[in-house]
This record gives sequence, structure tokens and C-alpha cells, in this order.
Amino acid sequence: MCFDKGAWLSHGDFVAAGRKVSAWARTTAQRPVPRVLIFLDDPFDFLCALFGTMAAGCRPVLPAHDAPAYWDTLAAADAYDVVLNADVYARILGAAADDERRAASDSDRAGERGTDVPRRSARAVRRPSDRPTVSTDGPIDPHAVLTLFTSGSTGAPKPLHKTLAQLDAEIQGFAAQWGDIFDEVICQSSVPHHHIYGLTFFLLWPLAAGRPFDRARCTGPGDWQALPPHRPPSRGTDHVASHFGRLIVSTPPQLSRWPALSGFDTSADTAVRCAFLSAGAPLPHETACAYLRTFGAAPFEIYGSTETGAIATRQQRLGDPDPYWTPLPGQAVWRTDAGTLAVRSPHLLAGNDPLMADEGFHTADAVSFVEHVDNGDGARDGGRVPARYFRLEGRIDRVAKVSGKRVSLPEIERALEVHPFVREVAAVTLTQADVRERERVGAVIVLRDAGSAVLFEQGRAAVVKSLRRHLSSHLDPVAVPHYWRFLSALPYDARGKLPAMQLRAVFAPSGTLPDVLSYASMPTSDGVVRWRYTLRVVASLVQFDGHFPIQPILPGVAQLDWAARFACRHVDALARVRSVEQLKFTAPIMPGTTLTLTLTHHASRGRVAFVFESEGRSCASGLLYYGDDDAAALALEATRQ
Repeated sequence: MCFDKGAWLSHGDFVAAGRKVSAWARTTAQRPVPRVLIFLDDPFDFLCALFGTMAAGCRPVLPAHDAPAYWDTLAAADAYDVVLNADVYARILGAAADDERRAASDSDRAGERGTDVPRRSARAVRRPSDRPTVSTDGPIDPHAVLTLFTSGSTGAPKPLHKTLAQLDAEIQGFAAQWGDIFDEVICQSSVPHHHIYGLTFFLLWPLAAGRPFDRARCTGPGDWQALPPHRPPSRGTDHVASHFGRLIVSTPPQLSRWPALSGFDTSADTAVRCAFLSAGAPLPHETACAYLRTFGAAPFEIYGSTETGAIATRQQRLGDPDPYWTPLPGQAVWRTDAGTLAVRSPHLLAGNDPLMADEGFHTADAVSFVEHVDNGDGARDGGRVPARYFRLEGRIDRVAKVSGKRVSLPEIERALEVHPFVREVAAVTLTQADVRERERVGAVIVLRDAGSAVLFEQGRAAVVKSLRRHLSSHLDPVAVPHYWRFLSALPYDARGKLPAMQLRAVFAPSGTLPDVLSYASMPTSDGVVRWRYTLRVVASLVQFDGHFPIQPILPGVAQLDWAARFACRHVDALARVRSVEQLKFTAPIMPGTTLTLTLTHHASRGRVAFVFESEGRSCASGLLYYGDDDAAALALEATRQ
């Protein structure tokens, strides 16, 4: 059932742990249906906890993440009664093991005395009569409810309730779509399993199909290239993978990083064949093509939401970056009068929840359908024909008013994506609280190599000028972004989504670090790597407090701290700076200054050189050494010779 570092955990192990959790859950709360907040990073433990709580008649609550402030918000909203985290789970298993040892000891003593002693276990703990008395030996109610939370892409995460029957109906659609392709695979994931995507594709689908999953998180090519030392029998055979060795459940940000890692290009030469799933955002065409060239097929992209589950799938092809989406089996989709996508499916038709009503669930995604409509999936229903293929045109809730005019953020993004400098882009509206001005548009951009080269050689202003000139022929002037940020990666969350709140945070002052206006990297022929940041030193930084009252000046220790912090983003070893050499402060840095920070990494010497400049003038420079004392000493000695 679960591969765990050279060993296999069986279905029996799953049932045994689930029963221990169930016994604990039936003693935890006074209300008729206790709500158990479950947050366990380990996927096997999570699965045991999930089904153990439901077997006890409790309602699992799966939080979006484990930030303390977020949990405080859930507690204030009375969203749960008791928490089941890693510490509690370990105590549950430990207490159950103690009970079993005591029971075995009692039995041994009874045998010696020739008398019967009642066997004790965690499942035999007495409980008040007003608490649930659900048996752990019977089947779990298919209408048992669990609570998930929406992604919060356009606002605060909201609770959503789903039944096991609904999730099972969704999984049946997966089996109908991919059963022949993924008939026998080992699933591995790089995404959280307490969100709908990881929960269904990585855990529930394998569990329902009798397919094993890997307990270890997938972090790159080295993880998927290793075969398990042995494979458990499946369906009368002695192997697991008949079509693919592994099915990797991931997101666009992670899939985009892996092609640059060592071993990716040779993955197809190994004995392990791989397939990939991607959800959360559109997969960049460049990334899809990298997998197509290496594995012979692009990742299967999944379109859906927490509310609807998986709706449709597609695979990109060379030269076709935006193919039509194909609805999954059982999904009926159509275009509403407002131009958005509506969906109706078996796993949305249950109970009195308005999301499950016959009129279907109306998304906020604008959509267009291919002219040819295939009626083979169903007859005309109430004037609606379930179309076969559709294309997404952006969210209607991403249309804002700027200077009294309607501005489409997806339109801005599409216009920028065709510029040769731009790899990825996300546009966001910035309110008065964000920028201390009237509402404007901001753009967060990841540059291609061509854009990084211009940023390095000509500066940030040259890149912005080129992008503005390009947009002037595509957009109304008010839609051209007023604020620009050039980063190494877009601020995706764990689900591969881009919450508007995180995009706006890119433009908000941090209070302790300067604003990052742009970033670029540039490797050199001798193996030395350079990184360049454009920074704005805002007056509200805490480092200016008291230094000095009449004319604030950035302290030298703050400049050194910034150099180390930004360098540590690229060189982990600089979390501990061993020494600083050739430190110079040559010009004061005042509030409002725009700085260029250039970092040069000499790995062979174990050092990073830094230079702060403003308007072509050096403000501070130095060498940061890392590594153990002996290595640092040798590196310093080499520089002095």
C-alpha cells in the first residue's frame, strides 16, 4: 500500500493505525459529531488519521496550512473541537502500544494463575454515554463529511464540506479517464495532501484502486529515478508498473524547476518510466516541452477547484501552448450567459448544498468552446449541450477599474507573455493602502535569459522601457503597469496558485529589508555566478530609527546584514558567515535611495563578494566567507598569494 524507505506498509498496517486513531477520537469531545482538525505532513499517518476519525463518527477538518495566526482564526470561528497533529498522533500510537503490552502481560500472568483476566486495549476505553459510539469494525458511512478550505486565491480561504461519496464519484471519473494508462503505478507527490488536489490524486485514488504510493516527498529527478528494492504483487503479478514506473503529482512551479536539476535530461535512460500530473495554474509551454522531449509526453494538466473537484484535463504539444481542455468523464460543462464556465457532475449532485444544485456550479472563469460540439456524451438538456472541448479566457473577477476604466489583468498578462524578455508574469491591482496613491496596476515578472542580460548590462530602467513600449501598442495607457517587480520566481503558494494577497505583498515594504525592484542572475565563463538586485531603501525601515535623528543614514551593520541575507538566498552555507574581509563603506545611504546590489560567488574560494552602488557610485563592498574554519583559512590564504 505504501512504500517507505526500502520497506512496504500494508493495508493491515493502515487498518491497525486507523483503529487506534478511532479509539482515541471517540473519547475526545462532548458534542455528537466532534470536529477534528488534522494536520500531519506524513501522508500515511494522515490517511490513517483521516479514516480513523471518520470511523469514529467524527468530522475531519483539513486546514489550508499550519500558520499559527491562521489556526487562531479557525479557533475564533469555532471551526474545530480538537487538534490531531504529529505530536498527538505519536502519543496515540504510543498509548495504544502501551495498552497492548500491558494486555499481553496481564494475559501471561493470568495463564500462570490459571484465571481469566479481561484483555485491555485502547479500543476498550470507557466513554460517557452521550458521546458517539460508532464501531470501528463496520464500514464507514459513505455520507461521512470532511471539511476542506478553498485556496484563497481571490480572498480569505472558506470552508467547504464534502462527503466520501462525492469524493468517490470524482475518483471514478479518474479511473474512467486514465485507468488504462495508470493501471499500475507507484504514486509520488510534491504537493500538500490536505488540499483537494493532493488528497484525491495522491492518496484517495491510489487507495481506491489498490495502487501503492511513496511515503517520501518528491523533490526532483533523484527521487523518481530510484526503483523500490522489491515490488509487492498486484492483481496476480509480481510487479507494480506495467505502463509507468511512477506517477508524480505536482504543480507548475515545481515542474518548472526540475528540468534545470542534475539528472533530468537522463531520466528517460533509466529503468523507471514516469508520468506527471500538474494542477493549480497553467503549465508554461516551455516546461511542457521539456518533459515532452525527455519523457515523450507532456504532463497531464488538471483544471478544477476545491468546490468542483477536477473538471477537465489536457496535454500540451510542440507548437500548441494552449490546447483545448477535455472534460473528465461524467462532467457536463457549458457557457453561461455571463460568459463563464458552468459545470455539473455526479459528485456535485448531493444534499441541499447550493453548489450541488441541478443548475450546476458557476465558476468565475471566462470560457470559449470549440465550434464543433460533440453530442456523443449526452443529449440536449434544458437547452444546454454538453460541449466536448473548451478554452479558458481568464477570470472575470480579475477585471478592475483603474482611473474609471475597466482593466483586464489576464489581458495585461497575455500581452506581456509574448515579449521576448518575459518568462512568467502576474498582474495585480494595488490599492491606496499598498502604494499610498490611487489604484494602479503592478506587474511581477520572471525574466528569460535575454531579459536578464539586458537587466545586467543596461539596468532595470531599460527593461521597463522596453516592456512599456511593447504594451503601448496592445493596451489602453491606464492598463500599462505603473509598478514593476522582477523576481527569480513568482510567489506561488504550496498548491501552485498565486493568491492576490501574496502578489500585493511583493510591493509592500517589509519593515526590515529594502524593496526588491528587480533581480537577475548571470553565470560567467569561468564558473563564477553573479546575481544583481535593484533595491529601494524606503524611509520606514527600522534600521533608520535613531540613526540619526536629523539626517537618517543606513548603518553599516545593516548593509552587511542585507548583503549576507540576499547572498544566503543563493548560497545556503552563508547562513553562517565565517569571516568578512575587505569591508569598506565609501558613501552614506539615505532614505529613498535606489541601490544596486551585485553578488559574485566564487565557489572554489568559498566566498561571495558584494558591492552596493547608487547612481554608479560605490557605497559599500566586502567579501563574505563561508565553510568550516580550515576551509575558510585556506581560501583566505589563497586570496593573499
